[in-house]
Amino acid sequence: MPRRLAPDARHLLDAKPSVRDAYRSILRYLHSRQLQPGDRLPAHAELRKELGVGNGTIGEAMRLMVAEGVLSRRQKVGTVINDPARATQAVWTVGITFYWHEGAGYAGILEYFLRKFFVQCGCRDRTFLRPVAPRDRPHRLDDFHGLAEAVAAGAVDVIVTPEDLVPEQPVLVFCVSANKDSKFGIRMDEAAFLHQACGVLALRGCRRVAWVHPQPKTLYAKKQELEFRQRLETLNQHAIQVTQLQHEAVGAIDAGREIADRCLAMKPADRPDGLILFDDYLTMGLTDRLGEQPTYRPEITTTANRQAPLLYSLPVMRFELDIEAIARTAVDMVMRRLLDPDTPLHVATYRPQMRMEAP
Repeated sequence: MPRRLAPDARHLLDAKPSVRDAYRSILRYLHSRQLQPGDRLPAHAELRKELGVGNGTIGEAMRLMVAEGVLSRRQKVGTVINDPARATQAVWTVGITFYWHEGAGYAGILEYFLRKFFVQCGCRDRTFLRPVAPRDRPHRLDDFHGLAEAVAAGAVDVIVTPEDLVPEQPVLVFCVSANKDSKFGIRMDEAAFLHQACGVLALRGCRRVAWVHPQPKTLYAKKQELEFRQRLETLNQHAIQVTQLQHEAVGAIDAGREIADRCLAMKPADRPDGLILFDDYLTMGLTDRLGEQPTYRPEITTTANRQAPLLYSLPVMRFELDIEAIARTAVDMVMRRLLDPDTPLHVATYRPQMRMEAP
């Protein structure tokens, strides 16, 4: 996988769509055959028949590749592979969906690294904003400003999204927060996180653990909660009781304060002695409120962004998400699929890494 900036691709972007398609087909051919520098391409007529491309079109695409240094012409030999890494990937456009998030959170950092790595591969990218999430259905293309029109016009080759997106038109979709129904994407191993968090809390003497999460309002959130409930049933091996604490606050910081107030309103004997949270801003709100009083000090675990760590008012056991590594894996998977459409679709998983920190 090339990791260098592509050369100036204006000559390719100005070419006819049929020439760009032919360029793309040749690039896929080189990748799928694993051709190396010095390997010879088939005769012009054979390659044209193999790719199903017109004579003039494939000739123009190959001339562009020769100009870039991807291919070279050798007298009495023919066309030879020179340096496949010099090929521009600008024949592909990636649509990245984005939504507003409180603070410099996961979504913003993820978009930054996705754009960075796709640019390093030479791809063009376009960002499509989603103002409001649908509640009782998966996302559609028209939930994002201009995305449906771009797909219909053939201006987007793949969509990379952290949403539960079911497109109405045929387009490759890579979900960065994949669920169990996703065919192509990457997801956090929530089961491993829950088991590890519960195990750590049990070792620290906790017996009443509360899993804190928002009241599920979207279809995706409801499916996710059902998965989590099923997983919680398997945690009895830790000899702890795991319950749920749901919140309805819109902002994560306010939601954390609300959860803290609810815990403080309980009888001391009923308060959870351990908390599991999936949001670092939620954790910040909760620890700020609990830090204002001296009597209730539960053990707290949370997922947190490695690239934008927050400061908490109480000790917190962090399970860090390396968003840069997540984005790099996503880009590698997408580029392999673009270069070789026969690459099987699959969902990769990643695990947060535990890290103990003082306040």
